[in-house]
Amino acid sequence: MTKQQQYGQLSRELKRELSYFELPLIKRDGSKLWGKIYSSVIKRKNKFIGIRSCIVDLTEQKAAEDKLKKSHDVLGAEVEKRTYEIRKAIDAANRANQLKSGFLANVSYELRNPMHQILSYSRNGVKKIERPRHKLLHYFTQTRKVAQI
Repeated sequence: MTKQQQYGQLSRELKRELSYFELPLIKRDGSKLWGKIYSSVIKRKNKFIGIRSCIVDLTEQKAAEDKLKKSHDVLGAEVEKRTYEIRKAIDAANRANQLKSGFLANVSYELRNPMHQILSYSRNGVKKIERPRHKLLHYFTQTRKVAQI
């Protein structure tokens, strides 16, 4: 393939695919940088003359992107950790709520049973008083009033 053919092939490739591309580069002093290379074909009278290229230093941008990615990863891990902690707290709250409900049901039953007996006793006491004993009648009446509340 002649030099002219190589330039023609390169020109066609640049027109079709490559308007710019990014790659790591090494400077003369040996330091590394990220560069974005913009290329265009130069023609005169529809004849290939050369390629014009421009390199833009992307080192700072790539460093910022890497830092952003690391921050994103750290925040993602923190979100997962906090989500796990919140789920644990919700589970603990649900368990505590179930225990509370069970406790209240038991306490309610334990209080209700003797209370019915006390109320029955006070009803019977009011009925059985033959003659008015004011203190005893007052006591039974108060017991019944408190139960209605």
